[in-house]
Amino acid sequence: MGELLKMKDLVAHSGVSRDTIHFYISEGLLPAPVRKSRNMAWYDESHVERLAVIRKLQDERFLPLKAIKAILADGDTAPFSRDQEALLGTLREEYASRGHLAGGTPNDADAVCARLGMSASDLALLAERDVISVVREDDRAVISEEDVTILEGMARIREVVKRPDGTWRPEDWEMLNRLSLQLLEEEVAIFATRFEDLDGANIWDVVNEVVPIINDVFGILHMKHIRRFVESASLIVEEDGDAASEVVTASSVASDPSDSAAPPDSAKK
Repeated sequence: MGELLKMKDLVAHSGVSRDTIHFYISEGLLPAPVRKSRNMAWYDESHVERLAVIRKLQDERFLPLKAIKAILADGDTAPFSRDQEALLGTLREEYASRGHLAGGTPNDADAVCARLGMSASDLALLAERDVISVVREDDRAVISEEDVTILEGMARIREVVKRPDGTWRPEDWEMLNRLSLQLLEEEVAIFATRFEDLDGANIWDVVNEVVPIINDVFGILHMKHIRRFVESASLIVEEDGDAASEVVTASSVASDPSDSAAPPDSAKK
């Protein structure tokens, strides 16, 4: 089994966040740790190697977790045809040539945080949870344009809703990151099953056109669900209020002196 590792050691060796590791274990992508006591879990080199394979399949082949799980379980091949594999290779090369894999122009992370009023701990937590990527370049921490936009969004929410305990925390951005990965898995499944003969000539133009449309529709659906939730919650409150009114009315009637069991004076005669 080799050297046993604690969770913090596995995070350091693999570069994968604690929450992501727990998620992989829950999804069956990573073996459960060895527990020698109730509160102590141990990992080994096989976990480090498995995490490296998962990241490689995600980063280099754009595979969704379901496909990766199948590959890890029985050595099955990726769900793409040869033409699709070639198309993904072409797209990856074009993606890299345009600088999109790095997320655009690098920005000084400390300067961005100072401008937005964000703490170094917020930045570190977002990086730990794979929401943003912080890299060292010429003795400074840098982040991409995409990651600057994420931080700006967090700062805007904090500005709109001011609360002493914070309104939108780094761990909340991780929730959005998980949802985006789930969406990607569905998109890759659609690509694998429905688009077997795409022409690679204009694939990146197609991606640039289609993804913003999907993002817009996703935002609209999100707002629709919020509105429906608020409307249904209002109905529940109103129904509870009506029920409470009925109870109060019944109680007040029961306690009305005119309904007392004692007969009036005129009846005593």
